[in-house]
Amino acid sequence: MTTYRCYFISPMSSISGASQIVDGVRDFDSTTDYEACIQAEVLCRRSGPAIEGFELWQRDRLVYRHRRAPNSHPSLSPSGPRRAADQVPAE
Repeated sequence: MTTYRCYFISPMSSISGASQIVDGVRDFDSTTDYEACIQAEVLCRRSGPAIEGFELWQRDRLVYRHRRAPNSHPSLSPSGPRRAADQVPAE
């Protein structure tokens, strides 16, 4: 198992380093990036509408970034989160 860290992002934030506003952090263990993405998505959904999205990290590696559209509730797409191999590189 590997430890992942999930940062929950507030609607007022902009994903740009130090200006990012984090509304919570959660560490958890998972066996794969894919399973960690699903677990982070569930945690984000449980956080309610005050959370706009999350970033999932494994040490210093960005695994997945999720930002929901304004006035929407987070949900997994029919195919689930993208695998790390399909992930667009972080800006």
